[in-house]
Amino acid sequence: MQHHPHTRRKKPQTIRQIGNICMNLCSILTENECNIYDEIEIIGTTAKNKNTITELAKQANTIPYEILIHLDKGIRREIV
Repeated sequence: MQHHPHTRRKKPQTIRQIGNICMNLCSILTENECNIYDEIEIIGTTAKNKNTITELAKQANTIPYEILIHLDKGIRREIV
């Protein structure tokens, strides 16, 4: 992944989704300032961060496949 030249790496933090999710838009609440080009990881691979597909499926009372197939095709995917 390429980073914008003005992007500074910040310490990872947990953020909260607030309000309702509408179509493919949502609002988040952070403790620190966010800038354009800052990365926000919505779905991760580290189980301790509680944002894996499996954890999201548990919270939604469904299976991981259901979460994956409902991701909008316009969302960029990065295979690691």
